Amino acid sequence: MGKSGLFAFGSSDGIHWKKRQEEPIITEGSFDSHNVAFWDTVQSQYVCYLRQSREGKRSIARSISKDFVHWSKPELLDF
Repeated sequence: MGKSGLFAFGSSDGIHWKKRQEEPIITEGSFDSHNVAFWDTVQSQYVCYLRQSREGKRSIARSISKDFVHWSKPELLDF
């Protein structure tokens, strides 16, 4: 069985994609819905929003990275 988590893929043309590394970049989370990672131009870092559980309920967490390889521990958002 494979490892659970978010894996990074890259593409130079937006059509042909390859896994950037064999290990997942983020391993904490539910990973049962869409996860969004992007370069935040205001913060000059990558940001990933993902689903995580809080007290048995669905919630959203945020993780950050400078290089898209090493990510912070996801922190639950308060809203």
